[in-house]
Amino acid sequence: MKQFYSIKKTSQILSVFILAIICNFSFAQSLIPHLSFRNPSLVSGTAGADNAVYRFPNVTTGVDALLKINGRSSTNVVLSDIDINNTGYDSAFQPLVNYTNGSNIKNNVVTDWYLEFQISFVTASTNLPTIVAAFNATVLDDDGNSSLHEYVSFYGLNTYILESPTALTVSNILSGSNILGKRFDGATTEYSGIDVTATQVMATTTYLLTNTFTVRTGGQATGPINISNNGRQYSLWFKSFNYSAPVTGTLPITLTSFTAQLNNSTDKVNLNWTTSTEINASHFVVQRSADGTNYDDEAVVFTQEGNSSLQRAYNYSDNVNLQNAGLIYYRLKMVDMDGTFKYSNIDLIRLEQSQDLVKVIAYPNPATAEIRVTIPDSWQNKMVSYSIYNLNGSLVKAKTNNNAQQTETFGIADLSKGVYIINTTNGSDNTTQKFIKIN
Repeated sequence: MKQFYSIKKTSQILSVFILAIICNFSFAQSLIPHLSFRNPSLVSGTAGADNAVYRFPNVTTGVDALLKINGRSSTNVVLSDIDINNTGYDSAFQPLVNYTNGSNIKNNVVTDWYLEFQISFVTASTNLPTIVAAFNATVLDDDGNSSLHEYVSFYGLNTYILESPTALTVSNILSGSNILGKRFDGATTEYSGIDVTATQVMATTTYLLTNTFTVRTGGQATGPINISNNGRQYSLWFKSFNYSAPVTGTLPITLTSFTAQLNNSTDKVNLNWTTSTEINASHFVVQRSADGTNYDDEAVVFTQEGNSSLQRAYNYSDNVNLQNAGLIYYRLKMVDMDGTFKYSNIDLIRLEQSQDLVKVIAYPNPATAEIRVTIPDSWQNKMVSYSIYNLNGSLVKAKTNNNAQQTETFGIADLSKGVYIINTTNGSDNTTQKFIKIN
């Protein structure tokens, strides 16, 4: 019982600590521990090559950081030094990144390059994953010169701070319409040294409850490119700094799950989702589509009151008893207080009742090289459309026959192994059927 109480009490303390960070950001910066990145050692792979892993010991009490080189934009990008210590700050992570063969790039050709790192936290002297409750990561001296500018991209951050005015340009890192992080492009003015008072070329990011995150150090220039001193110096110091006129930016809601499930007895689709972080969040818009492309707003669900770093659960039931579509697509539009938004993943529902109206058969099942679809007599010699979707809801094949015959054949040899759904419609009736692609 004593051990259980200790765990519960620790959890409560952590929750209060995280809420303090969110609700009183300027005050809470002083509560966030500094992380020290120094004395790295190569633990696997080839130094400077993709997939090489370095260990930074004791970045905070009882925690090491494993830094993996995830990849680079091209073979011209070279890691000259994993952590320079003859300039800047010993406790900062300071890679030296070079772009070689830049003189071969033609005039007026713009080149964008990067080296990507994945940083994971583990229990000291082990490879056991652990979570750091909160930390800052500040990019220093994010500048350039008359021919190039540096940039640093942070993935998975919660908030960030810039000086006002700032010399940096901030943009979203997107996957489709989903915001993955922020990119901070530097100025085209060279600043002397790595100076923590040059806040106009600095940005401080904040991470909460993090085990692993990704960062890119890169640059952009118009050819030909000539980088001196064996590369550009980057400095990421895992602490916060004082800004004269700080401007705080936040990312929308952090969604951890979103599912849709059909309840045949009630003709309703039960939508459930959870969030792990909500900072200045406003509301969710439940969106529905019959074709996976055009979405309609079905409902608005407001976020629970106040900011939070704890898990929150939401649900909504959508009535589909009047729906004719064989497939229904659902997604969430997650809206922040300032109007910024991002979309969730898409979940797909197949309505069984539409199959009772007509008999369409897809065979063989499982299939290898082709799938045949047989339609009822009443559909023949009319316009019929066929669509094949994967389980993510993405359309992979489609065909429309204005004078449909009894059987339509699809070549599927190019599809990956897995489960697919074929939707067949004559414009008024729809039917869907699953089939398995093997080999």
